[in-house]
Amino acid sequence: MELTYTNAGGESITLKQSRPYFLTKIDGTGNIRQTVNTTFKAPEQDGAFYISSTLDMRNITLEGTVMADTSDEAYIRRKQFLQIFNPKLHGTLLYRGRQIACVVEEAGFTVSTRQRIPKFFLSACSVRHPSSRRQMRCVRN
Repeated sequence: MELTYTNAGGESITLKQSRPYFLTKIDGTGNIRQTVNTTFKAPEQDGAFYISSTLDMRNITLEGTVMADTSDEAYIRRKQFLQIFNPKLHGTLLYRGRQIACVVEEAGFTVSTRQRIPKFFLSACSVRHPSSRRQMRCVRN
């Protein structure tokens, strides 16, 4: 399980099952349901006329842990993570050879007071590519 995110500023980060960003869960990268829009059926007409189709919404979520030797290193890794996953910048996820254009909705950390290990979470919604003629919008499952 490995993915690379590159933001519009050209900064990138790789999350995998090793240091420093240990990826534990990825969800929302599977199939997307498609809605097909057709015309009403005319009397004695076989089938219907195809008008258009749209993809249902999709939300990609990531979870993991920052692995660092010191709290200062963990702070630096956290800062770098949040700088790259900036919600103001569009980006691209590279996962299993597929490039997925997306917008970060939320990126954050939680720290257990007992373990002091920062855990990250990220919510991103896939969007149409900026070069597409259609307006970019969040797509959710």
